[in-house]
Amino acid sequence: MAVILHEFGHKFYYDTIRMVSKAKNLSYNKSRELVDSVARNWINELLLQDKSLDRALSMYADEGVQGNYMSEVVAEVFSVRKTNLYAAAIMSRLKGLMKK
Repeated sequence: MAVILHEFGHKFYYDTIRMVSKAKNLSYNKSRELVDSVARNWINELLLQDKSLDRALSMYADEGVQGNYMSEVVAEVFSVRKTNLYAAAIMSRLKGLMKK
């Protein structure tokens, strides 16, 4: 089940970019930059709290950051959003981007 949720998380990432693009009248690339910056800011907040991403979320999310693949981070967030408070926080921020 975790693998399926992770794959749905990738879809959520790309759907979020498209929805932000429409809601904010931005190009796809600008929307992706915005979504990625929200994810990076959240990661930086964790680091300021002395939380490592691999412990707060997963080693796959940490590897995604190292390779600059925010899609991996969001996919991991999506897969644990109902059981992980950190993941729930970033999901809320990403959903907030979709509003006009």
